[in-house]
Amino acid sequence: KLNRRDPVFMKDTVSTGANSNTQLRMIDGGLLSLQQESALVVHQYQFNQQGQDDNVSMELLKGGLRTITGALSNSNNNYKLTTPVASIGVRGTHYETELDNGDLYLAVWQGVIDVQVTVGVSLQSFSLGQGEDYQFAIVRANGEVEYHLAIPNQFAQGHSVNLLADSQRTLTA
Repeated sequence: KLNRRDPVFMKDTVSTGANSNTQLRMIDGGLLSLQQESALVVHQYQFNQQGQDDNVSMELLKGGLRTITGALSNSNNNYKLTTPVASIGVRGTHYETELDNGDLYLAVWQGVIDVQVTVGVSLQSFSLGQGEDYQFAIVRANGEVEYHLAIPNQFAQGHSVNLLADSQRTLTA
């Protein structure tokens, strides 16, 4: 069991049970919040002030997370989150993802994520976020991708009204 301010190390699996969640502050200043019934493996989280050899590799095994990336998000595409159906590269962002019955739900609140589908017949790549055609998508367990203009229901709860309103204004524009 982790307590407030306990360290998490590379190769650790952080999991939450029913009626629980956690928030992790990363060494580069990023924040990562796991919702209930989630499991995340931290394969690598390496950061130094000079920006050399920075590398993030994490794996979402189940559940969902929301993150606001820190200084590492600016380093040469060295930030990757893998899931059972896709891998996500980050370009300075605030994004959220949730696995639900094998489907991966994605929302980008600020910045851009690059997604590489890793299952299905036609392995495809796409980007979500500011300056892209969509902010929201679902990668189905079979690899099919659905793009959405509206916020998927998975992300409708637990957010400030301002965040949802700002996203809706961006979509409307």
